[in-house]
Amino acid sequence: MIKRKGCLKMYKKVLMAIDATPETEKTAEHVAEMVKNGLIGRLTLVHAVLEPNERKPRWPGEFGVEVETVRPVTLETRFAVEGKLAHVLDIFEAEGVAVDLQILVGKPEEVILHLTADGGYDLVITGSRGLNHLEGVLMGSVSSKILAQAGCPVMVFNPVPRDLAPPRAPEFYEL
Repeated sequence: MIKRKGCLKMYKKVLMAIDATPETEKTAEHVAEMVKNGLIGRLTLVHAVLEPNERKPRWPGEFGVEVETVRPVTLETRFAVEGKLAHVLDIFEAEGVAVDLQILVGKPEEVILHLTADGGYDLVITGSRGLNHLEGVLMGSVSSKILAQAGCPVMVFNPVPRDLAPPRAPEFYEL
C-alpha cells in the first residue's frame, strides 16, 4: 500500500474472491469504481472450485501420495467456470478494468488464504452471505475465516441493499 496525496491510500495489489451470485455483481461494481478512482492498482480475481465427490484423503499421505489442497483446474473446468462468471467479468470489461483471473480447486477459504500467503497482496476483498451468528457457526463463514487468518487487510462487502436499511427513528417510533 502506498500513500497518495491527502488521506487516500492506494492498494497496489488486491485479491478479490468472486462467485456467480448477485452479491458478487454488486461488489464488482464497487471494486471497478475503486480501480477507476485510483484506489486499487493491480486486481486479481479468484474463484474456488470444490473437489468432486471422489474419495479424498482425510490427512496428508493417507493413500501414500501427497495431495495438494489447492491446485489449478483443468482447461475444460476453467472454460465452464468462466462461462458461469461471465456476467461478473463483463462488469470489469465494461468499465475498462483489467483483471487477472485465478480459478483453483479447493475450499474457498483455503484457496484465498493460500494466495494471500504467497502472493504479496495489500488487500483481500470478499463478500458476505449475510448469515446471522448461528448460521455462521453452523455453516461456517468463509469471510470470517479470511478475516481471522489473512496476513493483510480484508474488506468484506455486506449484501444488504440500501433500500432495506432500518427505518429512521421518527418513522419507527410513533407516539
